[in-house]
Amino acid sequence: MSDWRKSAACVGYDPALWFPGNSQLMRREAIHICHTCPVMMQCRKYAETNNQICGYPLQGIWGGKEFTPRKYRRRAPR
Repeated sequence: MSDWRKSAACVGYDPALWFPGNSQLMRREAIHICHTCPVMMQCRKYAETNNQICGYPLQGIWGGKEFTPRKYRRRAPR
């Protein structure tokens, strides 16, 4: 675990909140918590530079921004 994660505002919350599916209420709550976080930018940078976690596509809300696996698909060369 990176040191910045220990200082994150999300520590102690149910991790499911950052994977809201179709729930707009959960999405808004997670993003609100992110915007109070002292390490929000480190979290977002982590998500932007790591497209996988433990071999699975990175997804969910990271640093106040929602990431979905499709954002990382590359276009086939023409």
